[in-house]
This record gives sequence, C-alpha cells and structure tokens, in this order.
Amino acid sequence: DLKSQTIAGHELGRRAGIRIRAVGGASGTAGTKTVRLLLGSSGVVTFSIPAPNEENWHLDAEVWISTSAKTAQRVMFVSGRGSLASSGSAVFGETTGGADFKVDTAVRITGQLGNAGDTITCNGMTIDLVN
Repeated sequence: DLKSQTIAGHELGRRAGIRIRAVGGASGTAGTKTVRLLLGSSGVVTFSIPAPNEENWHLDAEVWISTSAKTAQRVMFVSGRGSLASSGSAVFGETTGGADFKVDTAVRITGQLGNAGDTITCNGMTIDLVN
C-alpha cells in the first residue's frame, strides 16, 4: 500500500459518508503507472498514467452509505487523474460497492507499475467524515 488508514466500524454509524483526498507522483518513462483506491478489499476507483509520462496525480472521492445495514456504499468520484490533461485518465461518475462499514474498514491507496524501474508515491491522504 502507498497509504492506508482504518475507519472504525462505529464511526459511520453516526455519519453518512467519507471524503477521501490523496496526492502523489509518478516517475519513470518505461511503463504505465496505475493508482487504485480500495475500501477493504474492494477496488472503487482505478486510473493510470501511461508511459512515458512522469507527473503528479490527485484523487478526490466521496463515499456515501446507501443502506441502513451499512454494507453498501455509493461512490461519487469528483476526480482522479494525472496532472496533464492529455495523459492520466480522468474518472468521473458513480458506482456502488459492498464494503462492510459495520466493521473496521481500511481505506487504501495502492500502486502498480508496468515497469520495475518506474515509481509511484502517495505524498498524503486525508479522510474526512461527513454528514
């Protein structure tokens, strides 16, 4: 994991959702660099920075609980892309998933390299609980 933070299962019982912001960079020109946001083991957003681009990236997502059982969420992506409009693929829209927020849930930013000589970093991540 590039960054990981656990949300206690009881936290979202008092709130409607979370806002996740992360920033980082990608270097190396040999392969595609892929960044993922996961809730527990469920991937909720993936975007890539294709070779030969080296650039900063950002991700801004909102996750809202959509059932009283707290086992489903609606993810509203504000953005997630590299800094250059012509390179990293932007992510906009909405999806649903099945992370179980009744138990402690890890919010994870991961990276995958197309070439071992490349790098991906996550310089910071914030998670805000929202009503």
